[in-house]
Amino acid sequence: MSEKENRENRQNRRAEMEKERENLNRELIEKIQGAHEAHNHIQDNQEQFIHEHMNALADGIFAIAMTIIVLEIAAPRQWSAVPEVTVQIGFFALSFVVLANFYFERSRLMSIITHANIPLITLDFFFLLGICLLPLFTKFMFEYESYNISVVAYGTLIFIVSLISTLMQWLVLKYRLIDSEMMNDAYTSDTAFRIIRREFGRRTVWDIVTIIIAYFSPYFGLGFFVMLPIAQFARRYRVGIYHEKQGLKSPTIYDEILNHWLRQSSRRRRG
Repeated sequence: MSEKENRENRQNRRAEMEKERENLNRELIEKIQGAHEAHNHIQDNQEQFIHEHMNALADGIFAIAMTIIVLEIAAPRQWSAVPEVTVQIGFFALSFVVLANFYFERSRLMSIITHANIPLITLDFFFLLGICLLPLFTKFMFEYESYNISVVAYGTLIFIVSLISTLMQWLVLKYRLIDSEMMNDAYTSDTAFRIIRREFGRRTVWDIVTIIIAYFSPYFGLGFFVMLPIAQFARRYRVGIYHEKQGLKSPTIYDEILNHWLRQSSRRRRG
């Protein structure tokens, strides 16, 4: 066999080896892509599964937290015990209203998202931890000897839970977890993020000032903690009635924040 034929054979074998290598690489890439697609599908299903079970867990926690205090209130056996029981019932009502407000806020947020990622789930666990502690801190108010400290402790816990709730709302926007049918471009605009940060800062400063005042005037602090959830419920009720009369869909939690900011801006311009 001549040297020319040997060279051609070597070139042919080299070309065949290159072709086999390309085929193997192509098959490997296709398998990797298929694995990524399967992994993404599994991850989406996993996040949706966890999201649904987190909602079920939250329902159970709120159901227990909203009723556990009333089970510890003993029925009065004589008239002299009625005032003390009345105070305990008042604290239970306060805890119930606060918890109902948090439950309503969380339900509104979770109703517009399709799945939850790890950061949101982690914050949700801390949120539910605060909810579990609220009945204890409520009981702390009518049993601890220092009323100032107990009211401040209660207000601090409410502040922390509210802070976590606001961070959850921000994460939902950041990672675009909102259902595509309910998604609004205004939610992810720079203006929306700026408004939410301002609202977050305003509420944070107001809560901290209230906690400080509550230490020196616990009855003022307690009155604020009672009136705040009632005022929020009343505002949402008015908004809901307005949308019903206009034949509009109920606003999302983000619509409420943005519309509230727009109304305030309009009043400032008119003023």
